[in-house]
Amino acid sequence: MIPESLSWLQGPGGWLILGLLLLILECMVPGLVLIFFGLGALLTAVLTLLVELSFALQMLFFCSASVALLLGLRKLSKPILFGKSSDAPDKEDFIGQRGSVTQAISPLQAGRVLLHGVEWSATAAEAIPAEHPVEITGRSNLTLEVKPLS
Repeated sequence: MIPESLSWLQGPGGWLILGLLLLILECMVPGLVLIFFGLGALLTAVLTLLVELSFALQMLFFCSASVALLLGLRKLSKPILFGKSSDAPDKEDFIGQRGSVTQAISPLQAGRVLLHGVEWSATAAEAIPAEHPVEITGRSNLTLEVKPLS
């Protein structure tokens, strides 16, 4: 017996509407999950066009296909759709870059350096006053190691 609230879903037309709705929702709420349920619904629509199935079997196929697509393709498609990213830039990416001191640095206390529009905590072996240009010589986590430019 089909619940009355789901009676519109039975048959290829309902599955097609659900599939398209889920694909549209994926565009609005990205997360790369709804797309696989949308594809599962579209596959169910195709299956119900070819074979007459009870609603319970349609639901079983929809759930199975959606989960299989999710588990099988999400890991493969995520780098393609979102690109590869790393948690942080390489330490070497900063070396040789030039910035400006925004808060004075002393050998005993870290200061702040502006690099490409972002303020970073910075240390140096010698005192460097504010607004002095510096060169990045290294990085330790989120703290830059700098030397003054003459």
